[in-house]
Amino acid sequence: MLASDTADMACNNAIQAYGGNGYVREFPVEKLKRDIKITCIYEGTSEILQLTTFRERWQANINAEGKYYDKLAEELDALHAKGPSVGADAAAVALRSLSAVLKACYDQKLTANQLAHTKLGELMTYAETAGAFCRAAAKAEKPEAVQFSHEAWRKMSRIHAAHSAGYVSSEGLALVAGLGDASMLALDFKKVAAVQKGAYAEMDAVMTDLVATFKEDVPA
Repeated sequence: MLASDTADMACNNAIQAYGGNGYVREFPVEKLKRDIKITCIYEGTSEILQLTTFRERWQANINAEGKYYDKLAEELDALHAKGPSVGADAAAVALRSLSAVLKACYDQKLTANQLAHTKLGELMTYAETAGAFCRAAAKAEKPEAVQFSHEAWRKMSRIHAAHSAGYVSSEGLALVAGLGDASMLALDFKKVAAVQKGAYAEMDAVMTDLVATFKEDVPA
């Protein structure tokens, strides 16, 4: 569901940079923009997927004594240390931010409100897809379906990881503050800010690569 966000942002950049080219059907970026929306409702409503994710991972986190996502973050730290740069450090920040949000929700019993279930399910998906994207992008071979360059694939991974770190932290703060006491939420916004560096430049680079890869000949 959320792996499409990176491509969505790149498409938006292409639309802005190329004007009407992003809207007319003679250009493939228009089709990409439409196709992305399908993945949001691929196997049911987004809300059902969020609730299913929440129930599974909430229990897993309790069973792991609140350390489920911290352990995943450690794995991403190790991946980042090995290289190449795929945004694993940013994904680790997203996972640790999520862990802090879950702790605040558990300590304050905020999941008594069903709103927390869908929002936490969404944040879990962001953080976990960031990690999954990083692991895939770090492999020596990219999937056959990926037509663009390996470096563009890794840039997309970095973009998604940085976006996830920012989104999980900001939305997690809004959730805890809206339902409980935000002073009990331990988030490291300095690290969140640090992993955002260069994200927009990378989106521009991905946009250029996508246009070069999918550009079609247009009749004069």
